[in-house]
Amino acid sequence: MIGNTKLLWALACGFALSIASGPVTGGMPEAAAKARKGKKKKHKRGARSQASDAAPAVDHKAIGELMNGFEFGMSPKQVLGVLYKRIDEKYKDQIAATTDVYEQDKLREKAKKEKKRIYASYTKFDGKKKTWDVSIIDTEFAHGNDEAMLVFWESDPEKNINQRRFFFFVDGELYKMYLAFDARMFPEGKRTFAYFHQAMEGRYGPGKVVFEEDKYGDQRIKHVEWRDDKYYLRAINRLDFYGTFCLALSDARVERWIHDRRAERAPEKRDDNRIIDAVVEDENSSTTLTESNEDAVDRILRGGK
Repeated sequence: MIGNTKLLWALACGFALSIASGPVTGGMPEAAAKARKGKKKKHKRGARSQASDAAPAVDHKAIGELMNGFEFGMSPKQVLGVLYKRIDEKYKDQIAATTDVYEQDKLREKAKKEKKRIYASYTKFDGKKKTWDVSIIDTEFAHGNDEAMLVFWESDPEKNINQRRFFFFVDGELYKMYLAFDARMFPEGKRTFAYFHQAMEGRYGPGKVVFEEDKYGDQRIKHVEWRDDKYYLRAINRLDFYGTFCLALSDARVERWIHDRRAERAPEKRDDNRIIDAVVEDENSSTTLTESNEDAVDRILRGGK
């Protein structure tokens, strides 16, 4: 059971979140820079989100570890700074480990490409059709509501790592992180939402199970949630078409009003076509992982150590 506990915590904590806080460096997209200028917009305070009042409170110590290196309210520039710092630290060790000048230059170029990829991922949901409109995160944002997103994709077949971290902003401030873990990172026999559910409750305490109807009218688990005045955490079932376990951690104060403001500013109906979703997601994925094992996930848990 020790290995199982490590596995849960590895996925909950995540490899990229083991970033030491430090000076913010690096640039930010022009659109994000403009969002930070001028008078700060007032948030419209709506009613508390339904189905969340009865959710159990989260363990703040565990959440603090999950938030390591990031804070709600950060600008895109600040989030980029934390990510850039982590990339620099990762490649610094690799560069120091070799005396081959050519190899050192290759590593520096890889670091530069990683930063460019994150920078280029900045997406402003301004009403124009995006690939993300039909994807694993299609219910996590809305157009016309001053929302934006950055994506950090960690992929290392040798270490059996394949996960994405989405940073969601509203009015230029970070309010939600969404982590999508490839289920193949788990050992065979543990690639079920029941196991992930058990793992998350082992880390964060008992959660509230929220159900939804599938296309056949049958009840299935949508997510498990925890909530208090500060944090709103969900363990989300996205295995059917995406083969992923997901965690979404939000600023509970923003979650209280953002859905009402979305409805007022950009009322829309989503086409929940999961077959198209699966095709798009498959086209966006090009990573093949090695066979899952406990040690690989344990490394993620310990921040790659």
